Amino acid sequence: MRIRLILVFITLICPLISIADNVKDAYLFQKVDYQQGLSNSAVLCLFQDNEGLMWFGTYDGVNCYDGKSMEVFRSDFSEQKTLSNNIIHSIQQADSSCLWITTHLGANRFSKDSRQVICNYEFDTDFVIHSNHAGNTWALSYDWIAYYNTHHRRFVRIPMPDIKMLKVDVRAFVTDEGELYLFPYESGDLYRFSLNSFDQDTLSTRLTTTPSHFHSKQIQYVCYQNGVFCFYDSDYDLFVYDISRKSKIYIRNIGYRIPDEWSDSLASFSKVCRGDYRSEYAYLWYL
Repeated sequence: MRIRLILVFITLICPLISIADNVKDAYLFQKVDYQQGLSNSAVLCLFQDNEGLMWFGTYDGVNCYDGKSMEVFRSDFSEQKTLSNNIIHSIQQADSSCLWITTHLGANRFSKDSRQVICNYEFDTDFVIHSNHAGNTWALSYDWIAYYNTHHRRFVRIPMPDIKMLKVDVRAFVTDEGELYLFPYESGDLYRFSLNSFDQDTLSTRLTTTPSHFHSKQIQYVCYQNGVFCFYDSDYDLFVYDISRKSKIYIRNIGYRIPDEWSDSLASFSKVCRGDYRSEYAYLWYL
């Protein structure tokens, strides 16, 4: 009986060891710091573009890393167009050849071809920019929403619904189709904003705003990836929602798994979504 148990244990553990070895061999970790030319050790954001290049936003400019060398971009006010500030808050795709680089002083449209800023945009309030890989771009603040019209190369504000606009940096997402999904603060509602085009004259652009009572309870936190929303509500019930199938699936209650010090932490929930906290959670996002 003892020999059987040992054989069963070996049979079960060997595939796990094999998987662990494959995972170990599949990843290569490399530290990137000042020795590779990083302009500042405080990295506020990072982004991988459609060519595979890594972009780091720091307290001292933008860094582009190709795996071998680092290229640094800073404000240069002797140029006609330049970064509005060297403290970089976010980097996102603007289109196939441009990036959005945002600072607290505004948004900068950066050309990867010419390696320089080609447009600057200032806003009168705090703002965030959301875009997808195609460069469909929306800008949001606490009292306005705008989309980027590539025909006129400017942000165009849209009629604002009567909703509570807080934490729009983590409660708004742009899908692959360019639609803006917005989850109002302290609510179970969902607003979907869609345009017939981002590159036509504004007179030909049609906006469709679709409000819905998406969930019966307040949505505490939500994250988005590859056409799927993952969220938990005020009772810590975890759900996934598939946009294409329009299906919402209950996973489980995760309240007992979230320590008190995490109760107000979006970062912790994002880690749960990605499976960073033990294998028990790994299936949640990929179910």
